[in-house]
Amino acid sequence: IGRALKGSPTQAREINHPTDKGIDLPIRYSAVALGRTGRIIAVGRDLRRLSALQRKLVETQDGLERDYTRYRAAETRYRMLFHVTTDPVLIVDGATLRITDANPAAIQQLAPVSDRLVNRTVLSCFDYDSGQLLESSLMTARRTGYVPYIEARLATSGAIFIVSVSVFRQEQEVSFLLQMLPAESAHAAQASGAAQDGARGVEHFPLAFVVIEYEWRFT
Repeated sequence: IGRALKGSPTQAREINHPTDKGIDLPIRYSAVALGRTGRIIAVGRDLRRLSALQRKLVETQDGLERDYTRYRAAETRYRMLFHVTTDPVLIVDGATLRITDANPAAIQQLAPVSDRLVNRTVLSCFDYDSGQLLESSLMTARRTGYVPYIEARLATSGAIFIVSVSVFRQEQEVSFLLQMLPAESAHAAQASGAAQDGARGVEHFPLAFVVIEYEWRFT
């Protein structure tokens, strides 16, 4: 006000007026002197819309920070699981079929000492027939989202692995997650599960029966 009385340019000031509803009413005032009369006109501008936009911006920023924190925590858990698992796991780009990430177990099994695994095409890790089968499976996975498993032979050692394929998307990009289990381990687990299922079936069979050997002895 003093500057306005002296005829000097004034700076707008923001004042919050309390209301009965408990929400302040923000007004930006500019003071203008009425000639030499000693009177001043204070012209106010309602800032409620701008204040609402500012609050929304702050809330959005807080939400983004919370989302980023959750994302970082999830990424940390993923990286930990990705590296500690003892079975080979590969992340493959859906467009180029090149490997974008591999855990230590995959590098040990698939990459020679002098070769790099990341950025290689995943098909080159397997022999020709297995590569063709895997390529077909990846195309099926792109359409359906998942392929249970295939058997594939490594190009380096000739070892046979059971490979399961899953699809995940980040923004507009499609990637494949390949989980590999040695065929011997998979078949042993399957046989063990079948034996357990058979034993449970015998225990719950509704009719009485016995199992005997060739010499007519009860087993």
